Amino acid sequence: MLLDGTKVIAGATNTVHGSDLVAGVIYREPEYDWYGVGDRTIDLTFSFAAERGFETLDIGGGHSYKHHWAPQQGERWSFTICPTGRRVGNWLIRQQGSLRRKARRVLGRAQ
Repeated sequence: MLLDGTKVIAGATNTVHGSDLVAGVIYREPEYDWYGVGDRTIDLTFSFAAERGFETLDIGGGHSYKHHWAPQQGERWSFTICPTGRRVGNWLIRQQGSLRRKARRVLGRAQ
């Protein structure tokens, strides 16, 4: 955490995964953004990881500003979690549209 007196102005949560430190959520008070407290929090997280001997610090991917701290390594994965009912319902809706298009083609040829 970063403090201004007793007020928390920024902080970060991290998870230890074996010999890796994985960044979680970075928080900052918007009125302190001008001072770069988000960047400072990430800097401190890198220092913490190095001092404690972690092999890597995973700060996630997808944002160009992150290359300022270290070279990219690893893979980026994404997935969607969808309840079975919704997945089946969406599949049925797609099938219905497909069947309508096929029926129009067949009926159009018969006329």
